[in-house]
Amino acid sequence: MLRDLLLLAANILSYLGIVAFFRRNPHIHWLILSLLVTILVIAYASYIRDSAQIRTIAYSSYVLLIYILAIYQLIKSSLESPQLAFTFRFVAAIHALSAGMLMSRGLLAAVIQPEYISATNQLWAGSLSLLLTPAALFLGNFAFLLMLSQRLKFELIKRGHTDTLTELLNRAGFFEASEAITRDSYVAVLDFDHFKKVNDAFGHAAGDRVLASFTRCIAGVLRPNDIVARAGGEEFWILMDDTDSEQAVGIMERIRKRVAGSSNLYEGQRTPVTVSIGLCKYQPSQKQNLKEAIHRADEAMFQAKRAGRNCWRISNDVHGGTGKGIESPNPLSGTG
Repeated sequence: MLRDLLLLAANILSYLGIVAFFRRNPHIHWLILSLLVTILVIAYASYIRDSAQIRTIAYSSYVLLIYILAIYQLIKSSLESPQLAFTFRFVAAIHALSAGMLMSRGLLAAVIQPEYISATNQLWAGSLSLLLTPAALFLGNFAFLLMLSQRLKFELIKRGHTDTLTELLNRAGFFEASEAITRDSYVAVLDFDHFKKVNDAFGHAAGDRVLASFTRCIAGVLRPNDIVARAGGEEFWILMDDTDSEQAVGIMERIRKRVAGSSNLYEGQRTPVTVSIGLCKYQPSQKQNLKEAIHRADEAMFQAKRAGRNCWRISNDVHGGTGKGIESPNPLSGTG
């Protein structure tokens, strides 16, 4: 019985490790309740009935339940995390294999009556049981270590492609993500107006807060396939997938208004901010270089700066030029 209890504890800890890995609720009360029932059955089979058959069925049934719960967590996570979907499904397959071994062990114990089993077959079945149980645990632990290594690799890549202040993509992450864009789109360059004055008047901490608040301004405006990054300093890039000029202008105008109307408070003082925006059409279907489109959008953004800031300008085509934007009153003056 002690061996069965130790193996039960090992399988439970393995399952709790998977749940903790995904930061989910393990529903520990149901886990403990079912464990107590299993322990009572094993104790009854060991000390009252002296039945290895009942003990094997009880142990195998509970561990099979643990594996099914683990497989459910893995499949659910593979749907939520496409980047790690292959690893999670591979680990789920390993758990399914282990569950299959335990299920066959339980079925054999349930079907074959002890009085019909010869001493040789009992020895063979016992040896097989001793082999399958550690094998299942080994495969489960190997799978868990595989998940840990893959998540660590993914997190390292993510950190290398993420801006720490805004938690948006950085330049490297932007260009890598843009490789998935194959339809004609629009790229926008946004630059905060007079940002140096914000830093000088309120301090760099206030400036950092303004930049971090940009993520709130774009929330609910951009679509799931749109890509946004902090290019550096107070400049941001947005790639709007499968977008025409009217849609692109509508999205940027909403962002412009949100930034201008945002209440950036720092130590009781409001830090008024606006953005100048430049847009350019990006045509990957025509083998256009994204860096060239960003350059055109950057030129259009400086056109917006010269036009009074807090407005947008759009490059007429991939060869440059700017169209008329919207000019709004700017609470700040000077250059920046």
